[in-house]
Amino acid sequence: DDDIGWKINDIRYNIGSNTAAYINFFNYEERRQIDWLVSPLLDFSEAIEASMKFKASYAKNSVFNDQLQVVVAEGCDGFFDRVLQTYNSDNLSVTNSVSFWEPQSRNDWKELSIDLNEFAGKNDIRVAFKAVNDFGNNLYIDDIEFYTTSTDKLVTVAQNSFTLYPNPAFNGQFQLAFNTSERQEVIVRIFDQLGKELLMTQFPNTLNQTYYYNLAHQPAGIYYIYAQGKDFVRSKKLLIGN
Repeated sequence: DDDIGWKINDIRYNIGSNTAAYINFFNYEERRQIDWLVSPLLDFSEAIEASMKFKASYAKNSVFNDQLQVVVAEGCDGFFDRVLQTYNSDNLSVTNSVSFWEPQSRNDWKELSIDLNEFAGKNDIRVAFKAVNDFGNNLYIDDIEFYTTSTDKLVTVAQNSFTLYPNPAFNGQFQLAFNTSERQEVIVRIFDQLGKELLMTQFPNTLNQTYYYNLAHQPAGIYYIYAQGKDFVRSKKLLIGN
C-alpha cells in the first residue's frame, strides 16, 4: 500500500544501541494489510541439516491479533507457498501494553527457532517474514541467523559468555558460540597444556555469532580457550581427540 512497511529502526538493547527490523502495527490504519521482509537466495546445497533462529520483540495490545508468518520459496521465481510457522499475538508477546511498544532491554526479546531440514541440499531457497496487521502493537525482529544443523542441535549460551562444541573435538574441529551484552570486539586466545599461546583471533562487532576453528594440525590433548570482551573474561577447557 506504499504506506507503513518494514524499516530498520534504532532501538535500545540492554546497554548501548542496536538496530532491528521493525513494523509499526500500532499506527497502521489498514487492517489485514500484509508486508514482506524477504531474504536473499540461500544456498544449503552442502548441508544435510538446516535451521534458523531469530529474536522477536512484541507487546500484546488488548484483543488485537497481529500475525507473523515465516514462509519459504524455492528458486528466484518461486512462490512463497510453504508456511513454516505462524505466530499470533500470544506467541510473539513478551508482555502486554496498550502504549506504543519499544524494547528497552534483553528481557524484552524472545528467541524463536525454525526447522529447515526439508530444504537441506537445495541451493535456491528464500525465507520471508510475512507480517499481517490487526491494529495491535509494534513488532521488532533482530539477529536472524541460518545454520547448517538441526534445531535440536542449536546451542544456548549464557549472557556474557561463550560455549564450545563439540567437546571433545575430534579432528581438531570445533565452534565457539557467543552471547554478549552488546555488540563489541571479542579477543580469543588458545593455549596448549604448557601455557604456550597457539592462536589469537580478534572478532569485531560480536553479539551472538558462532565462529569455527580447526586445530587439526595440533596433537591430541587438553587446550585452554580464553575469550575477552568489553565487559567479560571467560575461559574453558577443550579436549582434542584423535
